[in-house]
Order: sequence, then structure tokens, then C-alpha cells
Amino acid sequence: MSHAHSNPQLDHPRPEAGFSEGDWWTEIANLASQRARTEFIDRHAELVQSVVVSNLTALVPQLVKSDRNRALAIAETAAMIANRLGDAESMAQSLRARANAHYALGHNGIALEQHGKALRLFRSLGHTEQVARTLSSSIQPLILQGLYRQAFAAAREARKIF
Repeated sequence: MSHAHSNPQLDHPRPEAGFSEGDWWTEIANLASQRARTEFIDRHAELVQSVVVSNLTALVPQLVKSDRNRALAIAETAAMIANRLGDAESMAQSLRARANAHYALGHNGIALEQHGKALRLFRSLGHTEQVARTLSSSIQPLILQGLYRQAFAAAREARKIF
């Protein structure tokens, strides 16, 4: 995934920063608790950037297929960074990633809460494609919660955008 504002130090962290090339996200995913992830980000303030949030959230759909708990850890870390940034786009991305990880873990109610928050932020930013992506990813949790009308409404709205 290429970013116009990509920081090569984040794509390939410096060894002097305590990382070997390309494994900073793996280290985050392997941390056992939110506290450990918070301390990690405190020690590596250079990771508090929107490009890192984008990179982390892009990993979640891949990770939920192989390790749902690691996917949730990545999504939670992205949310922590987004909150520190106070950037609405980053917050919306991280909320959708958290929703997707919670859905994969069978936490459909939490997934729908996170989708709703992400949806409100993407709407407020006028990012219609992201609105559609969020609506699309909310359909299955809606169905699993028995919220069929809302699922059909989400599908209709997403289809209008796409």
C-alpha cells in the first residue's frame, strides 16, 4: 500500500530505533495487553502518525483470517494512536478495523458499535467510499444480531454509493 505521505522510517524502521526491518507491527501484535501496547507506543513516539494507523488498519483484514486475537491487538493499537493524533480520518479507520476484528471474534454487538462510530465519522468527513465500505462490513454482524431491516438498508445504501 503506498501513501503519498509515507515515512520510509516507518515502512522500514531504523535498527537504532530498536526494530529490525519490517517487524514493528509484529512486535505490537505480540504484546499481551493494552498496557504493554501503550508502553510500547510511549517508547516509540515516532509511530504516532496517521500513516501508521493506515498501515495497521490495512493489516487487520489479513490477520483476522489467521489470528483474530493479533488482529484485535493491531486494531486496538491503531485506535490508541488515532486517539493520540486526534485525527478524525485515522479514528474512523481504526474504529472500522476494531469492528472487523470484533466481528471475527464473534463479538457482533461490539462490532456494530464500532461500525456505527466509524460510519458517523466517515459521514462527517464526506468520505462516501469509506461510508460504503463501512456499511458493507456491517451487514454480516447486523444479520447475526437479527437486525435484518438495518442490514438490508446498509446494503441498499452501500450499493447506491458503489
